[in-house]
Amino acid sequence: MTTTEALALIARNRQTPSETTSDEELARRAQRGDVHAFSTLVERYQKSIVNLAYRLVGNWDTALDISQDVFVRAFQMLHTFDSRRPFKPWLYRIATNRCYDYLRRQGREKAIISEEEIPARISSPDRFVDPEDQAIQNEIRQTVERVIAHLPPRYRAVITLRYLEGLTYKEISEILDMPIGTVKTHIHRARDILKAALAEKGMLP
Repeated sequence: MTTTEALALIARNRQTPSETTSDEELARRAQRGDVHAFSTLVERYQKSIVNLAYRLVGNWDTALDISQDVFVRAFQMLHTFDSRRPFKPWLYRIATNRCYDYLRRQGREKAIISEEEIPARISSPDRFVDPEDQAIQNEIRQTVERVIAHLPPRYRAVITLRYLEGLTYKEISEILDMPIGTVKTHIHRARDILKAALAEKGMLP
């Protein structure tokens, strides 16, 4: 198993927003006062924003609170959104900034996910998978979760946005307000840390 495959194990439940109406069109309607359009955006991204916040701050209840704050903030700032640009990076930038604000207020460099919480975030077993193989996959997922939780905030953010949310380097660069080269460097270093942790546990060839 490669490092990328290990990351994919915890990305299986990533939400794919409905494509019936574009985010940008919904945002334009919301800017004109269409509350239902904004509600659709909330439904479309709520799960992803909660998961992003959870991985950055390390506590599920706090992540839920932050996600609510993110959408309140997004609604308040809708007038600043340029609908000619993608909506998703704009929303994710608000989310990451709120998470960083929380971590700064707490004086925390790392978000530690408790042993009790990790299994609850793991996706349900695949159908027709051998129980032994499933147990190995679950152990890998738990290890990946722990390593991500102990990464510095910037590394944690780029790994989450790239591999769990499927964003491009350019989108991550816009969200985190850092050069694309820095994004790639952070991802490379985070993958090296994850690879070393998996190899230490004998989970990589």
